[in-house]
Amino acid sequence: MKIGLKRTLLPFLGLSLLLLSFSNFVVAEEPIVLRYAHMNPPTSVAGQQATMLAKLVEEKTKGRVKIQVYPSSQLGGLQEQAEMVSVGTVAIHHNTMAGIGSLYGDFAALDTPYLYKDVAHLMRVTNPWTSPLMKTLNQKLIQTRNVRVFYTFFFGTRQLTCDRPIYSPNDLKGVKIRAIPFPIYTATVQAMGAVAVPLDFAEVPTALATGAINGQEHPPDTILTAKL
Repeated sequence: MKIGLKRTLLPFLGLSLLLLSFSNFVVAEEPIVLRYAHMNPPTSVAGQQATMLAKLVEEKTKGRVKIQVYPSSQLGGLQEQAEMVSVGTVAIHHNTMAGIGSLYGDFAALDTPYLYKDVAHLMRVTNPWTSPLMKTLNQKLIQTRNVRVFYTFFFGTRQLTCDRPIYSPNDLKGVKIRAIPFPIYTATVQAMGAVAVPLDFAEVPTALATGAINGQEHPPDTILTAKL
């Protein structure tokens, strides 16, 4: 799939990474219960993969390991959830590359817009088990934050929605667009000519409804399931 430029502002590829904490694994006779926190609605693609993981883990371990999923930012914002995995209060969390960059900064570079030729290229670069780059970054993440990236998944190209027609960056001048609250996303929105408004995902629906922001950008599935 080629990334089209026409009428698509910020069409960089939506990628989430599953973070796994080492702090939660102990030998016990009782079932091990792990908490999985994320920001997406349970009906979204990202939310459904979390549910699927929990089901498969319980099946494959014959009930010895159970995963409790907390969707829709129930346990905190993007930054808070990432930190929870690092300290071990949450075992599993998915986030963007820039979100993981809040734990180890070099990860954020992998969320650079227009970096990948297509989805196959994206997945080759970001596969934690086969990509030499990801192996190196993962080792640094383990050493510094006691966390590893377990797997990556793709959930669509990021699309802009706005309260006015946007056909080119010129149309974004002075327009307030929500940015994921990490530097590379804020810089991207600003580079397009818009006013970047950093907001956690949970705040976006209210900000749109009240006019605090004029638009936002997410993959189509996220836009639809979060009713943005």
